[in-house]
Order: sequence, then structure tokens, then C-alpha cells
Amino acid sequence: MLKPKEQRQYYRMQIECPASFRLVGETDFAGAVVKNLSSDGMLVWMDRWVAPGSSIQMHIEPASSITPSLDAHVRVLRCDRLDVDDQTYAAACRIEHIFDPAG
Repeated sequence: MLKPKEQRQYYRMQIECPASFRLVGETDFAGAVVKNLSSDGMLVWMDRWVAPGSSIQMHIEPASSITPSLDAHVRVLRCDRLDVDDQTYAAACRIEHIFDPAG
């Protein structure tokens, strides 16, 4: 039996988009870069380790004004240090709620 190369439920779109995040319960936002995005998850590069299971509020602001910003509540599934340097981590996150831009 052949296995498909990609076994994810939803297609992941490769992007390079600036973002900011904060752990739920914290007040300060930190910078991040969203590396890929699907309808139920995202891969985020950040400069700190975040424990799996943590809830994060994400704000993604695309470079183009044609694309609206995205505010979402996500849960960290895993967070691994990258080989790029000692202070960059890749957090795989599941989108739990997307906030209505109208408020």
C-alpha cells in the first residue's frame, strides 16, 4: 500500500510573516515569525522556549494590506530549539480559536 507523502489533514501554506505572541495570563507581547499556516495549525519561530500545552495569543500582521490580520488563541504542541542559533525555537501550534476582526 502506498502512503501519501503528506499525511496532514489540512494543507500547510509556507509563509514568512511577522507576528507577535504572548502567553495567556501575561501582558507583554514578544516577536515571532510564522513559517507555515493551515486551517488548524501553524509553525512559529520565536526566541524563547514555550512549554507544550501552553496557551498563546497570536497576532499575525501580513505585509500586504490586502490580507487581513489574524488574531488567534493557539495551543503549543511542541517547541524545539533550532540549529540556526541557541535562541531560536520552532513551536508547532494548534489553532483553538480565531477572533472575529470586527470585535
